[in-house]
Amino acid sequence: DNVRNIQHLDFADMTFGAEGCKDLALVLSKMSKLVYLDLKDSLCEDEGMKLVCHSLWSADPPLQEFNVSGNDLSKSGARAVAVFLEENRSIKTFSSCENEITSIGVKLIIDALAGSTAIEEARFDDNKIGDIGGNAIIEACYGPGGKKMPALKRICLDHNGFSDDCVDGLLEAFGEKLVPMEENDNEADFDDALSVEESGDDSEAEDNDDDVGHVDDADVDALIAQVRGATLDHDLL
Repeated sequence: DNVRNIQHLDFADMTFGAEGCKDLALVLSKMSKLVYLDLKDSLCEDEGMKLVCHSLWSADPPLQEFNVSGNDLSKSGARAVAVFLEENRSIKTFSSCENEITSIGVKLIIDALAGSTAIEEARFDDNKIGDIGGNAIIEACYGPGGKKMPALKRICLDHNGFSDDCVDGLLEAFGEKLVPMEENDNEADFDDALSVEESGDDSEAEDNDDDVGHVDDADVDALIAQVRGATLDHDLL
């Protein structure tokens, strides 16, 4: 079964939206060998990301790189991502840039990543995190009871409205691992995100065989059709 052997999926810039995630979830639920998944600018939105992460959680692949940037994610989508990351400890590179996960979302995700011995790079540029989110990142990794990420090489937090004091705290915590913030608007005010939103209702691979290929745009329709056909024929296993 070719679907089961796929290790690399690049759906960046496909913009299939939340509705398309229903088909994508079918595909992902069978990919137990997947190591790379790029969903950048696919407009999955929160509901689509929930489907994606549930399928990843179910398949339990040895995923090493996961990009969910540019998907209109809020704290709800971030929660789904965090649940998956909490269970999958093989992630080396995680990216959630240009979303709106706010301080709540980044706290959920960083708490899930904290303590990982695999994570090498985490990107959270442009997410309306603010000082509360920045301090939550520091606390999760270096505060009392915090869990460090010993393999971490880079953390990217630009364009999040941090004050100078918060930037100083991040620099003290992460040192050279913190990528320089060139577009940080320290006058932006996102600090109310964590305190206000928390009161709302939000309960919510090392296989290099030649036959394991990458799936690009031209193959997507055929891939989804294959999974759909297998579903209809009850022939997925």
